[in-house]
Formats: sequence, structure tokens, C-alpha cells
Amino acid sequence: MMLHRHFAEEEKHTKPLLPEKYRVLAAPPAEIHTEPDEKIAVYCGTRNIYWDMVPAAKSLLYNANVDRVFFLIEDDGFPYDLPSAIECVNVAGQTYFSLKGPNANTHWTWMVLMRVALSKIFPDLRKVLSLDMDTIVAEDVSDLWDTDMGDCFLGAVQEYQTNIRPYGKRYYNGGVQMQNLSLLREEQMDDRIIHAINTQYFKYNEQDAVNKFCMGRIFDLPVRYNNGRVCGQDKDPAIYHFVTGGWRTNPKLPGYSLLEKFRNLQWDEVMKSRFEKFGK
Repeated sequence: MMLHRHFAEEEKHTKPLLPEKYRVLAAPPAEIHTEPDEKIAVYCGTRNIYWDMVPAAKSLLYNANVDRVFFLIEDDGFPYDLPSAIECVNVAGQTYFSLKGPNANTHWTWMVLMRVALSKIFPDLRKVLSLDMDTIVAEDVSDLWDTDMGDCFLGAVQEYQTNIRPYGKRYYNGGVQMQNLSLLREEQMDDRIIHAINTQYFKYNEQDAVNKFCMGRIFDLPVRYNNGRVCGQDKDPAIYHFVTGGWRTNPKLPGYSLLEKFRNLQWDEVMKSRFEKFGK
């Protein structure tokens, strides 16, 4: 992986689509350079959820034909063993979001805000799959990268089971997102959302901001890609999303047996399965 130091004053912008006050010129210490069409998934986590990120990533690499996985974390090292298919990047020095901002110290860790900066952190990538750490992948989801989302900024699943509708008749859960990074950059929607997060409070953090600014241009993913309490149950789940209090120790939750499986499965078994299925 090549890390390239990137400073705001070095950027050259022509014909900006947004007024200067909306443009986000700051950047974290490093950009992550990739091939444009790599199938990359990203988990963001602070220290208190590092342990949860491991079984989530195990399930993805075991079941899905992805090229690489990135952990965006707040330390230079990770306290658990990981295979080379997972790369950790310390984004604690990021400058997109003030840690004194209106959404940085809420019920959620500040790291969830990084999900709306992925278009900048991965400047070459066309699409990326963003996953919460309380997800378990049950089957190959690499078809998500082949989904034609048209002029939508991202694909996500509606929260059919909630009454949250602050920005229209629909509301989308942010725990599983296929982001159209090329379009977010092209129309500078990423800048618009980051500016809003830094200047106004959102009850459900960046998820609210994405719903507010992208409403009407969010692609409806089937429920099976975000199977759980808030988005509903599908008879053929591809991704379980626990999104409920006490999920770590609740065997009654759909998908909990898979969570236990990947907690206990050793990395060499995960990578053996990955090689046998996908040759990676």
C-alpha cells in the first residue's frame, strides 16, 4: 500500500461546483491509493470496538470475493492478529471533522463520521463497501460492486421498521453502504455533507446527514443486505446487522450463531476458505 502525504495548499481546483465555504480542503495525513475498480470494504472503529471488527471482517473474507479490507482506526497498531488481506490505517490525525464539533462526541464514536470522507481517503476508487462492525456477512456479496446505481450517490437499505422520517417518506440505514465515490467527488456531495456535519447537529449523526443531502438519489438495496431489527427480515439474508443493545451476548438474535462461528474461527481457516473459493 502506498501512502501519499496530501496537503490542502497543494491542491489545484478549477471551476468548483460549490461556494468556497462548502469546499473541504483539509485532508487526513494520508490518502490510500488503489486501482479504480478494486473491490474494497471498509470498517471504521475506535479502540472500544476493535474486538468486534475481527469477526465482522472474518465473515466477509470467508464468504465474499473482495480484494482487500481496510480498518480505519485511531492507533498505529492493532491489538489482534490480522491477515495481509486487511490493512489498518491510523486516521486519528484526520482534519475533516473537529473533535469539538456538534456531532463528534455523541452516543456514537467519532469514527462513524469517517464514512462520509471515504471518497477523499480513497481518491482513486470508484466504489467502496462501508460496513458497521456489528455486521456478519453470510454469503458472497461481491455482486454489490456490479450493481448499476445510476445517478445515485450510494446504495443502502431502508429502515422499514422505524418511524424515523425527518427528510422524506424514506429513511436509509447507514450500517451497510455501497458508496458511489466517483459521483460523490464529481458533484462534491462529500464536501457538502462534511461541511454540514461540522456546522449543525444531527440526531443520528452522519446517517442523518446522508439522508438529508442524498435523499432522492439513494439506491434501494434489498433487505437481505441489511437484515435485522430496523430494516426487516429476509428469508435469504446476505448480511446480518445486529444494531440493537446487548447484541454481543444475545443468542436469540438472527445470525448470532454465525457471529459465534466467526469469533471462534481461526484466521488460517478463513484464509484457506478464501483461497479455495476465490483463489486469493
